[in-house]
Amino acid sequence: MLRPLAMAAPNGWVYIEVIAPDFRFLFLGLLGLLSAAMAWKSRGAPAIIWALAGFTVVAFVPWLITTGNGRYFIPVLVLGGILCVAFVHRLPVTRSLRVTLVLVMIAVQGVAVLQNNPWGPWNAWGLFEWRQPPYYPLELDAQAREQPATYVTMSVITYSLVAPLFPKESRWINLSSLAGAEDATPDLVRAQALLRSAERLRIFLPSMPSSSTFDGRPNAAVVKRIGQFLQLHQLAFARGGEGCRLLPMREQTQGLRGADAAEAPERTEPEQPDAAKPYPRAGFWVCEGRYAPQAPVAPDTFPPVDPRYLEALTVLERSCPRLFPAGQKKVVPLPSGVLRHYASADMKVYVFTDGTVYYKYHRALNFVSVGTVDKLLAPGFTMSCDEVPGRSGLPWDRGI
Repeated sequence: MLRPLAMAAPNGWVYIEVIAPDFRFLFLGLLGLLSAAMAWKSRGAPAIIWALAGFTVVAFVPWLITTGNGRYFIPVLVLGGILCVAFVHRLPVTRSLRVTLVLVMIAVQGVAVLQNNPWGPWNAWGLFEWRQPPYYPLELDAQAREQPATYVTMSVITYSLVAPLFPKESRWINLSSLAGAEDATPDLVRAQALLRSAERLRIFLPSMPSSSTFDGRPNAAVVKRIGQFLQLHQLAFARGGEGCRLLPMREQTQGLRGADAAEAPERTEPEQPDAAKPYPRAGFWVCEGRYAPQAPVAPDTFPPVDPRYLEALTVLERSCPRLFPAGQKKVVPLPSGVLRHYASADMKVYVFTDGTVYYKYHRALNFVSVGTVDKLLAPGFTMSCDEVPGRSGLPWDRGI
């Protein structure tokens, strides 16, 4: 009931990534009450306005039960401003007062936006702001410019600003959301079909100059580690590191804003390659890949997972299905334990080798201890699902 008030708080965290306080639904609630109270002397709001207002109220329920993240509520967030103006338009007051009320609402929301400037470096995902394309100045070679391929990416961040630089016939697929999928999931079946039918597979990943050979290719350690991840998706490097090449970033400041461009370092001529030093330029590695459904898994790909760890995760999923949705079979191995990422709930659970179990909500600062594996597997285990730091409660009493 108090969610509209919480969204207007300076630290409301309407979105998982930025604070972005939003006054529209506070205004909408007040205008709805005012319109209902003055219905006897007003023109009365049309049925469509009340229907949309009712839909908005109902839509809050599944949103808050699931993520509460504004990025999954965009259509209703847009509708909120429209409804505010619609209710003001039907108030039995003078035209000038109606215009004034709308301007006041815009001004209040505008101040909130300015206080959390989405175009500033601290409130945006981008490190720099470009004024004109290309937004990602890669130096593409002739093969990348002219030869369509199926590009496989692995990181969570999308490469939607890079893809338009390549031939439009190229296809792109990301593996990050499939890491914990079961064999029978529709997404995984479609992904495997695409990979199996690809005539030309290319593994596409950001380069790491500190882990590069002198000519810019990934070193043996990177090839081994990435290859282990690819095996989980029935993929492999076609020719190891020999089949990789670097598409470097073009060194320029043309697209940056004035202040950023003034602070950018002057371009200097790169040093001659030295076999004893990593290649200095950053960019993206493009490696020849192949579909390998029968590829043998190296013995040291991932150490065997203690079955009790998986049982402990199952107990959590059964105890708080809203926070830890069931349906995953795999975990991400860590040097000190295992991790399972519940992306739909913005939640991660860690089971460490010392037997301790923690969860962490994306918006929270600290890990939360659940107990030990022994405690979770003991009969009668219960946990509170309504006291999640960073998520539960109103902004002014919400823990971090």
